[in-house]
Amino acid sequence: MIREILDYNNVTLENKIISNFNFRVYESEKFGLIFINNQGKDEFIKSLLEKTDLEFGNIFINSKLYNSYSRDTIIKSNVSYIGVKSSLISSLSIADNIFLLKKTGNVIIKENLLKEQLKLLIRKFNLDLNYNSNINNIGVYQRVIIELLKAYVANSKIIILNEISSCISKEEINKLNTIINLISNEGISIIHIETHYNQMFNNCKRIGLVKNGKIIKITNNKKELDKTLNTINLDSLPKNLKESNCFNNKIIYKMSEFGIIVKENECINILDSDNSIINKLINKLKLNNDLSLIKEDPLSSMLFYNLSYIDNLCFLAENKVKNFFFSRKYKKSVIKEFYGNLGSNIYLPDLYSLSSKDLYELVYYRILLLKPKVVFCVKPFTNVDTYQRIEIINMLKKFKENNIAVVILSVNINISLKISDKLLVFKAGKILNQYNKEQFDSIK
Repeated sequence: MIREILDYNNVTLENKIISNFNFRVYESEKFGLIFINNQGKDEFIKSLLEKTDLEFGNIFINSKLYNSYSRDTIIKSNVSYIGVKSSLISSLSIADNIFLLKKTGNVIIKENLLKEQLKLLIRKFNLDLNYNSNINNIGVYQRVIIELLKAYVANSKIIILNEISSCISKEEINKLNTIINLISNEGISIIHIETHYNQMFNNCKRIGLVKNGKIIKITNNKKELDKTLNTINLDSLPKNLKESNCFNNKIIYKMSEFGIIVKENECINILDSDNSIINKLINKLKLNNDLSLIKEDPLSSMLFYNLSYIDNLCFLAENKVKNFFFSRKYKKSVIKEFYGNLGSNIYLPDLYSLSSKDLYELVYYRILLLKPKVVFCVKPFTNVDTYQRIEIINMLKKFKENNIAVVILSVNINISLKISDKLLVFKAGKILNQYNKEQFDSIK
């Protein structure tokens, strides 16, 4: 008899952001959840990591009542979480990060003993991991492996993997799936959470679709899944996408050491197939009025929430026009130009009340105001839902319409190919393959 590890039984949260959520996960199962929009995703994850108020329903973990709408429970969560951001402590060694929970009371485990235990784990799961590496110098893939080992050592019954496909390459995903299979064979259940279908789900027998905080389907049939995704128009984009107007072949930017040549009004998609080049490339960029950068996770790295909307919008313009940032006259002209697109948000005294959609819009319109010749976008679809992905695509299209060339840095082939003119595939720091738009259909 297959044993239930998680029974999420008709759960409705107090704010109804999750409603009638009902599914089960079995021992050693790899279960996928696709959140078509992000509603309820963070709240669902939180409900498994800590006690949250339920309006209705019960949550059972490892056949024990973990949380209930009708009574208090004393069972602690036995769930680990791995997401885009690291949970490792940079001042500790890899072994200390993995075995930290083993250090309790007055018992101090010797460093050499921890390293020996780590070596055993590396051999057990056939890992490509240097146990002497500094936490600050490891890549995202190695970080995810270490967090998996940490969850395994902590005897977790469930491991949640959230949006991992957005930060590691296809090659690394395939290796990670092999490791996940080995770990799940130890009786641990895995919940893959993503906002779109990708190769992270290759080893999932069942996948649930979540929309507006409700599970609309759970299926083990790939064709049925594709049919449902097509029905709700996951990849719906405007039909009148403009073709690139770069026929004059005017070169506006070069990175000779990487073999990158950007032409006027061109959109280039750079696929870092082994996660080896993106950071090196970013470090070589010399940003100026003609060259801009949209960072990964721009909502936390590019905005100043205590400043007004218009100050955030005009933040980079000071580099192009002297005293622009402090000029009321210039800001009035910006409001006049962009009010039709941004609406009354442009008058807000701070950013705290804005939705993620509005915040992304602000980031991209800041670039439109600056009007550089080239903008580099770093993993623009990290941790965004399907509808926000489409909004970002439309903004990138708007860049091209305003004669701004776009270079997209990513670790996976994604929806941005719909507006790209060229795909450069990098491996080991060099161009492995190059594809023109006409060849995109042949890419697997």
